[in-house]
Amino acid sequence: MEKTRYLQSLKEIRIIVNKGPGMGHQRAALTVMLRLRELGFDGIFDIWYDDVYFDDDENALEIGAIGRKLAILIPGFNPAPIARVIRGEAFSEETKKDQLSQIIIHSLSHPLFGNIRIARIPFCHHTFPSQVDLTFTGAMDV
Repeated sequence: MEKTRYLQSLKEIRIIVNKGPGMGHQRAALTVMLRLRELGFDGIFDIWYDDVYFDDDENALEIGAIGRKLAILIPGFNPAPIARVIRGEAFSEETKKDQLSQIIIHSLSHPLFGNIRIARIPFCHHTFPSQVDLTFTGAMDV
């Protein structure tokens, strides 16, 4: 009962969706969202996803994969198209500026997840535009 009152008092909860080779991390984040709805949260989910894969030497492998996975898991979400980077290629300054540094926020109402906002975490920038009282990550310790 106390958990329900606390969750009902929140206007928004941030969900950080982590990258991974399959879809497990992304699905874990969405499962947390569903459980929070069941427990009484009725506010907005503020979803942020990290969308750049690096190899062990910090070379970019690909960008855009997590957005595409979320589009499968959240019907109605269409991520902003961004270029694919092949192993060994460096990001040009133009790509960083034009495609990776922008914050594009998608808002939608979903039958299962309720009101949600979704945005890609800007490249090399992990400061969020606002603070929230509660944040969850999907299947990754931070």
